[in-house]
Amino acid sequence: MKNWFHVVMDSCKECLELSAKNLKIFIPSLVYLGVAVFFVVACIVAVIIFTIGSIVSDSMLSAFRDVVSNGLPLMAGLACLISLALLIMYSMVQAGVLGMLRVYLQDGKADYADFFSGLKKNWLAMFLGFVLVFLLLLVLAIPIVILVPIAGILTFGWGLLFGVVLLFVFLATWPVILTVDEEGVFSAIGKGFKIGRKFFWPLAVIGLLWTVIPSYLSGLVIAIPFAGLVGAPVVGTLLGVYFRFVLIRFYLSTKEEYSTEGIQYL
Repeated sequence: MKNWFHVVMDSCKECLELSAKNLKIFIPSLVYLGVAVFFVVACIVAVIIFTIGSIVSDSMLSAFRDVVSNGLPLMAGLACLISLALLIMYSMVQAGVLGMLRVYLQDGKADYADFFSGLKKNWLAMFLGFVLVFLLLLVLAIPIVILVPIAGILTFGWGLLFGVVLLFVFLATWPVILTVDEEGVFSAIGKGFKIGRKFFWPLAVIGLLWTVIPSYLSGLVIAIPFAGLVGAPVVGTLLGVYFRFVLIRFYLSTKEEYSTEGIQYL
């Protein structure tokens, strides 16, 4: 039986080689990034124009009153609609990309037809799953907000990293399970928790790499004047796709090489 660390490293190496051979797997996520940046920038510009126009057109006090009474509800509603639209688009992209990656790993080749097939089959379930996970995190928000910063202070920042990795272990695999096993949303999330318990350490290593490497490289890129503002999100997006590739490869490897009862990873 392979050591779990070797399985993780083999997955990282194989996905790096496969990614270099098929760069089209990154395109949908980059397109989504461009659309998301456009909407965010458009909202910021709209807020700035509205605020400046209000201040210039009347007295400062009157402008502030107008912004509060009229502008903020409108902007809040617009922000909610845009956030919902971006979440739906994100769910579509993730469903398509994961479907594409699954086909690529199983058949040795994949094209945009596989992307649209995965999108069509799983986007709604993916969207519902993201909403459920968001609601779950909302329920856990109070202990997370209280305990994680305290742990971060006591451990000089390492507690924050541990909290992120812990959430990753139990909440990162359900989209893969939904795609690979064609499970329902509730079943995939529940199975994701079981997978997190059974394969805690290999998933923790993947989560740690996924957290540290993009942050480090994005920090290096963003230091480049002007170009860094564009380069950092691009680097983060590319690495996000790569580590999803690693996660789905790891999950498939556990299904292919071991029985579900015979793996001893903890």
